[in-house]
Amino acid sequence: MNDAGKRLSTLSANLEYTNVTVLVNDKSTEEGRLFFSKNGKSKGTEIRIELQQPESKIVLIKKNKAELYMPKINQIQEYNLEQKSDLMEGFLLLGFGTETGDLRKSYDVKYLKEEELGGDTTVVLELTPL
Repeated sequence: MNDAGKRLSTLSANLEYTNVTVLVNDKSTEEGRLFFSKNGKSKGTEIRIELQQPESKIVLIKKNKAELYMPKINQIQEYNLEQKSDLMEGFLLLGFGTETGDLRKSYDVKYLKEEELGGDTTVVLELTPL
């Protein structure tokens, strides 16, 4: 994983985001796709999240800025992430070229299985924030 992470430049994945509010026993899930691109020092890292269910949204994270586009109301919300560098660092640790030791500092890493994807053997991990 460490060696592959150093060579990683692009990635796409199915995404399921589950938000649990324990106090009121509420659970909501959003589904979509995640796209990651590491373009060297000049352009930096870019993450695009396209949520389709239950409602369409697009999130673009680039440098210290995030944009949330909501097609239903045709609106873009912009966020400055400079003040949230710890949060962003934790998000970017999600295996995008991160050493396994650093990943384990923020997540409980569980090996689930291996599966074939495009002729390559891939590993499916479950990451649970600590």
